[in-house]
Amino acid sequence: MTTVLLAEGGGVHVAALARTSRHAHHAAKLLIPLDGFVDVGPHERALERTRAPFWVVPDEPNVAGCEGPCVTFFFDPRAADGRLLASLPRSGPIEGRVAEDLRAIARGGLDTLARDARDVQRELSRRLVDDQASRRREDRRVRVMRERLDGDPSFELAELARAVGLSPWHASRVFAEVTGLPPKTYALWRKLLAAYAAQSEGASIATAASLAGFADQAHYTRTARRFMGQPPSYFHRADGVVLLR
Repeated sequence: MTTVLLAEGGGVHVAALARTSRHAHHAAKLLIPLDGFVDVGPHERALERTRAPFWVVPDEPNVAGCEGPCVTFFFDPRAADGRLLASLPRSGPIEGRVAEDLRAIARGGLDTLARDARDVQRELSRRLVDDQASRRREDRRVRVMRERLDGDPSFELAELARAVGLSPWHASRVFAEVTGLPPKTYALWRKLLAAYAAQSEGASIATAASLAGFADQAHYTRTARRFMGQPPSYFHRADGVVLLR
């Protein structure tokens, strides 16, 4: 069984057997094997096999897979939990008591993920790092740019920069410092979520691509592989695709 849950603050992937191609997406990733193990590495010939939870920082190229039930949580860097987790500096397995706590949290929330995915993600992030880090305030200029991109991902950088009184270069740098990715990449992520939402409601891949604002189906496919390591057809094959409102 494979279940994919997509939320504004990230997502959850539940599978008993899975493998991605090499990819890098802006969301941080936490793989938690419930039974069995996960394989994670920068490419196919450098995989690390472990039964421990494995943390992958944003924008790091990786290949990931599991054998046995595994839950993978994605944390969007623009969301509160994602900003909190930005303090974790590098990828790798998580050992010791924290690992057992993470596995217990994932197991405990598995039956109600579709309803309580955000709560489970929040509990995981608080266990990983100091809660005080979440008190950082978002730059007002970044908030304005983010809200404009949320409403229209086709916005040009020059327009965003003028809206907040910055040069395009400075606007891109400030935006990336807070969200973890430049505006162009953020806009692609928003389009990807919109396309997945359309697919979850029964749209074909071509129709979903058009509704989300991609140039064509091929552009949607390339973006899905880049961010998620799987083509859009993978999500049609999944047993459940749910966009959490």
